[in-house]
Amino acid sequence: MYENAPCGYHTITPDGRIIEMNETALALLGRTRKDTLINSTSMTLLTTKGQALLAEQIQALKRGAAAPIELHFTRTDGSRLPVLHSVTQ
Repeated sequence: MYENAPCGYHTITPDGRIIEMNETALALLGRTRKDTLINSTSMTLLTTKGQALLAEQIQALKRGAAAPIELHFTRTDGSRLPVLHSVTQ
């Protein structure tokens, strides 16, 4: 269910380190699991604006109120992939 879900999923730590990403997300981003998990944080995959929005979202979660937001991940070819991003504890 997780690996081949019709949408991409990833799990990050509070400091933004990616610890899991499903096959769908990897395919959409044109990335490999090994390269993504070893060399990336969610911040390195985001546009500059997305980095700021994610940081705000993580702070909101710490206060107990984080709503889903739209971010843009950067694919390996440089194009952007819009994503609906939500955080939970």
